[in-house]
Amino acid sequence: MSCPSIFDEITVVGTMYGREDLSICVHPSIPSSTKCQEQETQINAQIRGLCEGEHTCEVAANNDLLAKAGTTICPNVYKYLDIKFRSVCFRGVSFKLLHIRC
Repeated sequence: MSCPSIFDEITVVGTMYGREDLSICVHPSIPSSTKCQEQETQINAQIRGLCEGEHTCEVAANNDLLAKAGTTICPNVYKYLDIKFRSVCFRGVSFKLLHIRC
């Protein structure tokens, strides 16, 4: 994700790693028909720690990066990462709400 201007910075509004919408990122062989969302606080903290205040940020949507050590988020479910963020002008004058999926 990135902000449209080099003078903007990312402010994370919300995150979700799991499956809320059964029609997004459907996999032909891994189960995609179960809703599942776990470790919301952990995921939000990880994404904010990586991206907050940056102009651009790239995040891998996987358990190794997002889950608590030694755990698996929503095992046996094909997951996607949903990040909602704002691009905020350094002067705090303008912002744009962007919604990222898959």
